[in-house]
Parts: sequence; structure tokens; C-alpha cells
Amino acid sequence: MVLGPREAADGRLSLRLRDGRRLDPLPAGQVLDRVGALVGAHGTELWDEEVR
Repeated sequence: MVLGPREAADGRLSLRLRDGRRLDPLPAGQVLDRVGALVGAHGTELWDEEVR
């Protein structure tokens, strides 16, 4: 995750995935919820995979 001055001012986070993709800034709460769901699922999916 990237949290610089721009992102902090907007309340957003920018993500860089392990495969090198960079995602557009997203609301911080949405990112944290999604990361928590991925961790909770013990999965290896990247961001664009559905989390169950």
C-alpha cells in the first residue's frame, strides 16, 4: 500500500500488487475491509479475485 500526502489528504490508499499492477486509489476503509477478508480467507488470490 502507498500512503503519501496526497492519499492521506483524500483518505485513500494506492495498492501495488505482487504481480506489479498498480491500482487506482481507493477509500482507505474499503482497502482495509478487503485486505482483512483476503487474510481471513487464508487465500492466495490477488485483489481482483472474489473473496468469500
